[in-house]
Amino acid sequence: MTAFFMDQDRMNASDSTNRPTRWHRARPAASARGFRFPWGLHAPAHAAFACSFWGLCGAACVPAVDGTVVGPEPDTNLSVVAAADATNVFVGESLKLSASVAGGTPPYSFLWDVNDSPAVLDLSSERSESLPAGPLQTAGRYVFRVTVTDAAGLHAVDYVAVEVSNSVEADVPPLAVTGAPTILRASGGETGERTIAWTVVSGQASLDDPSSAVARLTAEAPGTIDLQLTVALGEGPDAVEIVRDFEVVAVADLVPRVLVETSNGDFTIELDAEAAPLHAANFLLYVDDRFYDALLIHRVACMTPPDGDTCEPFVIQGGGYRQTDGGLAPVEPTRDPVSSEAANGLSNGTLYSVALALSSGDPNSGTTQFFVNLSPGNTFLDEQEFTVFGQVVSGTEVVDAIAGVETTESPVIPGEPSLPAAGILIQRISRIIP
Repeated sequence: MTAFFMDQDRMNASDSTNRPTRWHRARPAASARGFRFPWGLHAPAHAAFACSFWGLCGAACVPAVDGTVVGPEPDTNLSVVAAADATNVFVGESLKLSASVAGGTPPYSFLWDVNDSPAVLDLSSERSESLPAGPLQTAGRYVFRVTVTDAAGLHAVDYVAVEVSNSVEADVPPLAVTGAPTILRASGGETGERTIAWTVVSGQASLDDPSSAVARLTAEAPGTIDLQLTVALGEGPDAVEIVRDFEVVAVADLVPRVLVETSNGDFTIELDAEAAPLHAANFLLYVDDRFYDALLIHRVACMTPPDGDTCEPFVIQGGGYRQTDGGLAPVEPTRDPVSSEAANGLSNGTLYSVALALSSGDPNSGTTQFFVNLSPGNTFLDEQEFTVFGQVVSGTEVVDAIAGVETTESPVIPGEPSLPAAGILIQRISRIIP
């Protein structure tokens, strides 16, 4: 005698733990009476027909009412449990699905599909007991279904639900003026239950309401502040955390100054953090890291005007190379490039203005190398979107003296005689604290 266990359309949406194993009678070979079971009858709506059909064949019937199986247990012990390595994830993340089989007759075959989801996800080609799913790019509830078939042709089905939440984003200003509250905002992860925690990892600063999506940071002294944002979704073993790290540069005012100490003398740069906040913050982060210590001013370039014969001072540039026994060695940046702020009203045509060098002319590629403009004719650099973020305010005579040193052909820019013959060392760049 055979038993037919009616299908349940989907897992109970109100309880992710209510995952009844579902049984199907496999499509039989022609019986003694010559009948074949109509394979499409899997929904509760067909319960009456299915019971009548199998009753004619002398089989026991297990009906379904409102999608819930009722009646006697089937006369087989094949079962499957579907699982996911995380039941709460963020948009853009992947997960691993797995199926555990008990009973029945091996070997087993597996078929995965998506029973419910906010986006199309095709798993029809997946036939293994475990598989990766994702990255999941749309927030919402995903219900994954696995169907296992054993060697005897019996089937078992189970489901696992996963909540996908919007990825966490944060609005963290690059600069904070000491003593003035700076607003921090976190967004994302709203699909599920979430907790938020802002933390000052290092630096002199305090946080007001660190468990809020909108918190206030107060810098207590100039310097770099390392922040961490942790957002947790869910509770217990199914909880998932996402962590974001941020750097905020604390300044006493929006015109911070740094002292550039070189082997040829010192000069002072005043940064314009109001016109170029991203560039000012980027430069100060490297200064606070002491990144520039022992690097070179590797370029002292001149340019001959179209109507002249004399090569006139163009720029002095440094912050990207170190002197080694084999010559110049590049020093890689430790942070991402800075987005252009070239349209800030500051001009490369201003004598002794300071700008960030670019890579391959990309306006958004500036990192560590900076240059001092030595000619009012450098306005053409504005059109090429070199962002000006500061001005030499003292020690211009040192800058002029550096611009006049003897040079040789540069290994950095072949054909340009801009490498200082004697070598000019940046001994240190440091903040001037008012």
